[in-house]
Amino acid sequence: KATVSVLYWVMKRTVVCLARIKHGLRVKESVLFSRSEDKGGPAKEFEGCSKLLYKVTQGSYYAVRVPLLKSGFKRVHKDSLLQCNIIWRRPFSLDSNSEEHEAQGALTDKRQWVNHVPSSYIHLGSKDGMYSAISFMRATYGPAFDITPKTWILPLQHAELQSYTDDNPEEMLISKPARGSCGREITVLKAGDTLLQKLLAYATAPAPPPSIIDGTKVYRHRNWVVQRYITPPLLINSRKFDLRLYVAVTSINPLVVYIYQEGLVRFASEEYEGGNRLAQLTNSSLARKREITLKKNDDTSLPGVNPVDAPPELATPLEPWQTPSRPSDTDPEDPSWPRFKWSISELKTWMQQEKGDAQWDTIWKGTCDAIVKALIAAERPISKHLQEHDKNGVFTNQSFELFGFDVMIDEDLKPWLIEVNCIPSLESSSAMDWAVKCGIMTDLLNMLMVQSFERDPEDMRVRYMIDEVQEMLREEQKKEEEERDPAKLDELAKRIESLVRTLPPAGPPVRHEWDPADFAKRVEEEQRHTGGYECLFPTKEAVSHNREYFSGSPSETRNMELWEKLNLL
Repeated sequence: KATVSVLYWVMKRTVVCLARIKHGLRVKESVLFSRSEDKGGPAKEFEGCSKLLYKVTQGSYYAVRVPLLKSGFKRVHKDSLLQCNIIWRRPFSLDSNSEEHEAQGALTDKRQWVNHVPSSYIHLGSKDGMYSAISFMRATYGPAFDITPKTWILPLQHAELQSYTDDNPEEMLISKPARGSCGREITVLKAGDTLLQKLLAYATAPAPPPSIIDGTKVYRHRNWVVQRYITPPLLINSRKFDLRLYVAVTSINPLVVYIYQEGLVRFASEEYEGGNRLAQLTNSSLARKREITLKKNDDTSLPGVNPVDAPPELATPLEPWQTPSRPSDTDPEDPSWPRFKWSISELKTWMQQEKGDAQWDTIWKGTCDAIVKALIAAERPISKHLQEHDKNGVFTNQSFELFGFDVMIDEDLKPWLIEVNCIPSLESSSAMDWAVKCGIMTDLLNMLMVQSFERDPEDMRVRYMIDEVQEMLREEQKKEEEERDPAKLDELAKRIESLVRTLPPAGPPVRHEWDPADFAKRVEEEQRHTGGYECLFPTKEAVSHNREYFSGSPSETRNMELWEKLNLL
């Protein structure tokens, strides 16, 4: 039985590998990533100078590490100078000299990947940047971009908001920091409340001096957004909810977008009629704190402790990317799904039962359309940034994004885009979380078709030596101040400097030339390995509906040439 299982595993990977060789011939051999529940090791071991390496400088999620480690990758320290196949780092832009040099130096081969498109966090991941981009498109193209609630950015639109609240004192609004997260500092208020006046005064006051934390100047980010509160929202079992949808962008110019078919439905932790903060906000962090409090108090008799029961139809087998495969992280003895979350599959089942198939199809189609339009809006300033700072096309061709889109549905079943997260949490608090997020990462990595590459042997040897000395230096720095040896610290730092000087001369910088036929082949290959993802853009229907919105964009020519090669026009 074990032999048969191993043979099946080998044959399955061989077929995939051969399929990748057969189709297009651009990718001779790429790494096949397997899910956490798949048995066995990597299909092929890469050793020596072609070893598979990755580094994580921010967000070391289990869902990121597992598919990489199962496929034979080795993790290196975030400060390592080794050339990595995949770099998982914080968002960045290229208009800062330090950021540009750091990022450019990390990509020295065309087969490397970095997980952020430069400046995406400015124009899509921050609330003020996203609303600015969408507002521009709404002003240019009209109601087609009416995908977000009416929004004001403070202090920039202070006068407009003041005028609106004077005319509509009973209007419900919600305020939040432009770059906040986890529900922090979010407030629901009426236009006439004194709290809003305080916020307006705060937003327009002179900037406070920076705080000094650990010797570093820290400036408080003072941009805020205020928007109309979506009311009445669609409720399930008297509770408000939103959708967290995972969207992969494998290219920003031209634009290539995929949505993961499974996602999360996050419920407020109290009934909507309660009117307090826990009834109005759906952030997972708030719901988790509420759940922990209830568990500690053993308060299962409280109304609303079990807010949402899964539809009974979900006892039927789920798709592979929906099957829970790991017990709850918060309680290893409890494999049940969390109290305040559903999967998108559960929402779909509920909607079909309560509203009908046609209504669910309308919601999903409207949601996907809003996602595409938001990306089209943000693509303009991002492409401009790349045009100015990425002359060799390195990041235009070797960066990808995994976005978390937050969408709310009103009582009329219209989806509204609330915000986009450039660093969506991939932590798992339940079996359902684990199944969804591991599938998200595994299938995304497979779409990238990651390849090994040969490194210069002498260069790699020196870089390994530098890594070893850096580790010794870190160990010494970890010691208590009185136990550190200043002479040893100085000696190790000098050894690193000396080794860096012995690195072989760098080769010519990576440079990409635009070839629409080659890029079309890449997109076709991606779409053969989507797994749980579905292509949102470009498709024939999406191009037909959105073609005019690329007029005047820095990416217009590339997009048109790609659509022509893919026969989408």
